[in-house]
Amino acid sequence: MNSLPRLPALRAIPPPAISKPTLNPRPLLIVVEGPHDVTFLQQVSRILSAANPELIDLFQAENQAKILFLPVGGGYLWNWVERLAPLGLQEFHLYDRELPPESARRETFIERLRRRPRCTARLTSRRSLENFLTSDAIQRQAH
Repeated sequence: MNSLPRLPALRAIPPPAISKPTLNPRPLLIVVEGPHDVTFLQQVSRILSAANPELIDLFQAENQAKILFLPVGGGYLWNWVERLAPLGLQEFHLYDRELPPESARRETFIERLRRRPRCTARLTSRRSLENFLTSDAIQRQAH
């Protein structure tokens, strides 16, 4: 009978040595509906930060692992977001207002989030972040 060769005994691989100075503190988790929201917030913050250096540039902050954007889609938000709680990260949630009855469901969802420790949640007053831009602001950036 043909037998397989014996494999050497497996040994535990030690974890990599990481010195404390290289560890980043846990990032702020910014939860939004979609990738366009991430891009919008990054671009607006970059413009505002250039005008006022005391304001944070969200693109730079994410590259430095100070924040982490998480676009979760607009559908069943609670099912997804509830899974984040055990991570113990500080969270900021920003969601668009919708038409009734969805807007009422989102308001209830926001209230549930606000009861969680280390969690801040806001519902915009408009259906899309881009709706906060004025036509004058768009024209100035286009030229």
